[in-house]
Amino acid sequence: MPTRPLLLWLLPWIALAGLTGCPDEDRAAVWRGLERTLPIAVEAANPFDPGEVRVDVELVAPGGERVTVPAFLHQDYERSRRPDGGERLEAVGPREWRFRFTPTRPGAWRWRWTRTTTAGAERGAWERLRVAPNLDPDRHGFVRRPPGARHLVFDDGTPFF
Repeated sequence: MPTRPLLLWLLPWIALAGLTGCPDEDRAAVWRGLERTLPIAVEAANPFDPGEVRVDVELVAPGGERVTVPAFLHQDYERSRRPDGGERLEAVGPREWRFRFTPTRPGAWRWRWTRTTTAGAERGAWERLRVAPNLDPDRHGFVRRPPGARHLVFDDGTPFF
């Protein structure tokens, strides 16, 4: 019966991680990077020109803090060798907009994308993101310098040497 107390201890973490089956929520964990594909077609002639198109993702933390991250253009490629020994890259699949983000606190986050073009701005609907606590002892967060300090620490207070 030693597994029962462990299971009871893990149940809140499992529920917070969204492992109980919430189909409309993504799963993420504190200090673990996530990457998502956005449901936006790449229509710009030059998607690398922010004057032509810019895609940003706004995230709202459980405490109400807002974070904006830029999206980026992604394209898969397949590598092969040419008969002359050179390399050939061939695009595979469609180009797509993606974003990456690393949550810094557990709880219920919200996010939405905004595409800004010369024709105006368009926004996606708010989506939910359930972020579980950090259970990985090797993840300590980002490295920062505390105000007025001459040393570096991780977000959880672990010293960085």
